[in-house]
Amino acid sequence: MNEEDYSQEEFQPYSFDSKQHSAPSEQVGIIRELNPSRFIEDERHFMRGELYNGEKGKYEKISNFTPLMNDLGFSKYISILVTPVTSLVTFGNYTQKEVNDLTRYFCANIIPLLFIYYKEFGILKENLPIITSHIFMWTFASLKKGFGGGDRGVISRSISENIVRHFNRPEDTPKSEEKKGWGFLKK
Repeated sequence: MNEEDYSQEEFQPYSFDSKQHSAPSEQVGIIRELNPSRFIEDERHFMRGELYNGEKGKYEKISNFTPLMNDLGFSKYISILVTPVTSLVTFGNYTQKEVNDLTRYFCANIIPLLFIYYKEFGILKENLPIITSHIFMWTFASLKKGFGGGDRGVISRSISENIVRHFNRPEDTPKSEEKKGWGFLKK
């Protein structure tokens, strides 16, 4: 099967972006958007050969797509992904060296297991590079989000911007004090 076998129209209503079908949550909007675990569900379906159809509001099987592993393989794969793809990682504060070292460490310990047990997991040898690439990219991307404060920094900046915006609103300043200023800025 090659790239020409799939037309753009065939994938039109489908989405790789889970933002389009994320369920309402009690989490604060920005935290919900930054939560990496919601992408695990999309990954699980993709590995099974399913994409989300936004028009129908559900996952559907991709025609001519063979799942990359059996049920045992899926359960192991998801249990592997939940380790690096978590808010604990993305809200961390890593240096670039730590990101690289942790990615290497995690992948060096996990990926060999796929090569040892690929038959038990129902993985075809030709699919091992696809699966290992996914593990590497998910791990690296999650750790990279924690680079220099990562998602925590995004939330901090958002809170700071909201505070500044809130205290600089003209409608909150009484008319008599607008001309006088505040603190050391008084005229």
